[in-house]
Amino acid sequence: MMKRFNRTIHSHHRQAINCSPEEYKINQKFFILLSAAAFFVSTILSAPLEGQCGPNEVFLHCGSACEPSCEVPVIEICTLQCILDICQCANGFVRGPFGCVRFEECPPIVYGK
Repeated sequence: MMKRFNRTIHSHHRQAINCSPEEYKINQKFFILLSAAAFFVSTILSAPLEGQCGPNEVFLHCGSACEPSCEVPVIEICTLQCILDICQCANGFVRGPFGCVRFEECPPIVYGK
């Protein structure tokens, strides 16, 4: 049933754009390839480049998924996940609300509010 439905859909699209079945298959493959290329280009362009990190940050090709922060300054257990091309806090700094700071410079945490 599903195959017949898909054939009907493809036949309708092919007729709407007035092309042969071979041309339709080529266009369909080209669209998929173009979509994949656009996805990869947008992913690459959105990643920071070396030299674009903020103060007290370093660029890492394979960063940690568990960066120390003001809330959790010491990471005891972490995955081995590699976060590609990322800016993370330099050694001795933790992620604060506005960038990387020394732990002593973290804002006080108010519990229960």
